[in-house]
Amino acid sequence: MYHLAPPRQADVAVVGCGGTGGWVAESLCRLLANSGRQLILIDGDRVEERNLTRQNFQTADLGRFKAQALAERLALKYRVAVGYNVSPLLKEEEGHRGLLSDCGIVVGCVDNAMARAAIASHIRDQWWWMPATGRTLARSSSATTGGESGAASLSPRRSSS
Repeated sequence: MYHLAPPRQADVAVVGCGGTGGWVAESLCRLLANSGRQLILIDGDRVEERNLTRQNFQTADLGRFKAQALAERLALKYRVAVGYNVSPLLKEEEGHRGLLSDCGIVVGCVDNAMARAAIASHIRDQWWWMPATGRTLARSSSATTGGESGAASLSPRRSSS
């Protein structure tokens, strides 16, 4: 019998909840429903009127933080544990180590190089990072990140029962 490792702070993180990230988050909630897995949404931007036409937000969300509005709505809709963080994701050496420390999969849905560099600074050996840019899933290695070892939280393992 196989089972997934028990969830920690979050199993999957979506960084950026705008045009791509809002829809990715909803799709992940569908996949994670009834799985016991956890999702965290990270975005410090607020919902603006111009976001309503193509992003996963409603008029009632105007002025709210994107991550918070989306997390609350998706948690209710799919009955999935959805956390959120509205602090900007800074490079790890700038004092934000740990924000992504328990995530086995990080989906980057950001639209600028500085934000992608901040995500990359948090990625450790054995972690998966999927930038939502049409590129393939990339596995981190200590040669490219300079990081220490970490275990991916979504890898199956054998049960003793």
